[in-house]
Parts: sequence; C-alpha cells; structure tokens
Amino acid sequence: MNMSSRPDNPLAALQRKSTLPAASPAPPKAEWPGVGTVSPAPVPTPEPTVAVKRRRVGEPAQFWLAEEDRKLTRGLVAWLAGEGIRSTDSMAVRASLRMAKPGAGLLETYRKAALLDGWLKQ
Repeated sequence: MNMSSRPDNPLAALQRKSTLPAASPAPPKAEWPGVGTVSPAPVPTPEPTVAVKRRRVGEPAQFWLAEEDRKLTRGLVAWLAGEGIRSTDSMAVRASLRMAKPGAGLLETYRKAALLDGWLKQ
C-alpha cells in the first residue's frame, strides 16, 4: 500500500492543492473626516531634577559606655517616648551633650564617671 494514498498522511495533505479561494486583501480603512488631521496634545516632559546631595553633618564615633551609662541613656529614651518622641540612644546622648554646661556640676559628674572608666589610670 502506498503511503501517499492514505487520506490521513500529513505529507499528502500538505502537497494537495487547496480548494479554498485565495484570500482577498483587506479592504481599505474608511476615511473619517478630521481623523489624523489634528496632532495629539503634546505630553509635557518633566524638568530634570537636580539630585540634592545630603551632606553628612558630623562623623561616626564610638564610645565606651558603662552599664550605668546605658541605663541612664535608656531612661532618657524612655522619657522621650513618654513625650511622644521615638528616639534612639544616639539622639538622647546628643541632646544631653547639647544641654550640658561647663561648671562645677560637669566637673563633679566627670570625676564620678572617671572612677568607672577602665582606661584612665588612677
């Protein structure tokens, strides 16, 4: 039996001539008056923005804090939280430094803190 005579042979199906009429080209689009004669409104282009460099004020620093110092810092942060301010330990220490004034109170506090410091020789 010849394979090309089989009706379900794909090769024979491809080689057969189509009995369908040839597809006609698409009809031309209807011309509507005014369509395409007016250009669309121009889209405004945003002005290029200049990137603002955030200047770092200050520099990173590392401090050694005794356990008492950390408790005091946490107490300040807790007090600020009671005032509705979400603060960090760093901000509480910075605010305390700005509030400190030279004088007898600072000298007395320094001497007490120096007793806890392991770096200072007695």
